Amino acid sequence: EVRQADPLLNLATLSQATGKLADAESLLLRLLAIHDARKGVDSLESADVHNRLGVLYSQAKALPKADESLRKSLQIREKKLGANTLPVAESAMNLGLLMMQAGKPLDALPLMRHATAVTQVLAGHQSELTKARWVHLERLYSTILQQGAQESPPASGGQSRR
Repeated sequence: EVRQADPLLNLATLSQATGKLADAESLLLRLLAIHDARKGVDSLESADVHNRLGVLYSQAKALPKADESLRKSLQIREKKLGANTLPVAESAMNLGLLMMQAGKPLDALPLMRHATAVTQVLAGHQSELTKARWVHLERLYSTILQQGAQESPPASGGQSRR
């Protein structure tokens, strides 16, 4: 079954890209079972599949499943690789994007800040990945500012005290 891993991943990626999300999920779950059996449930390969599943579930609007998968990916990657690595930054960014999708921008903020900072240091300031992370972070800041403006009380029409 080990030889099936790459074709399963390729098929899952193609299925997801063509909108066949149920097929992609089935293939990714099969791939996860292979990695779990071969290397253990806390392997980096399993973390990669959990990350992919999280993105897939986010795309399918299955937010609780997405949250569970992305947190599992982040947990495994942090444990195996340390906090300041690109795979951890990837999981953190994806979880942050999910938090934004779920309407929780303040929960997204530390995840996305960390992901952007790590990516900037490890991939370089001018890398396309760093630029993409900054775009997401700027969108998050804009969302937070808009929510703050909507929640703040209107300015008083009275005179200011001296």
